[in-house]
Amino acid sequence: MLACTALGVLPVKTGYGQESERHKVPVIDKINAGNSHQAFNGTVQSFNEKEKVLNVNTVEGGNTEIFPLKKSVRVETVAGARLDLTALAPGTNVMIFFDQRNGQRKVTRIEVLGMAPPAKNDKKPSPPS
Repeated sequence: MLACTALGVLPVKTGYGQESERHKVPVIDKINAGNSHQAFNGTVQSFNEKEKVLNVNTVEGGNTEIFPLKKSVRVETVAGARLDLTALAPGTNVMIFFDQRNGQRKVTRIEVLGMAPPAKNDKKPSPPS
């Protein structure tokens, strides 16, 4: 009889509404909302020095991506030698490392894989005299 009384006094959890009860895991939420580190390989199409915007074609040449740059962006060769932003001439093969957050890109580093071919001279060499 004591056992029956104990069972009647204790609250019984039926499971109703348990499915809607979820615990948030704050660590997972922070990971998903954080920066997404990415890299993009392509050929420089144009560089607007005034607006600090770099247009880069994919290696296959199908798409053009636009990257906003800051003055402090590190531009370097594969060997690690520092370059100026003016080295980003059309035709230069680059690897761009950037963070994607809330739909915005922040370029952290640009690695120059191959320099642009020298500009062709339209002048024909003069014949020997």
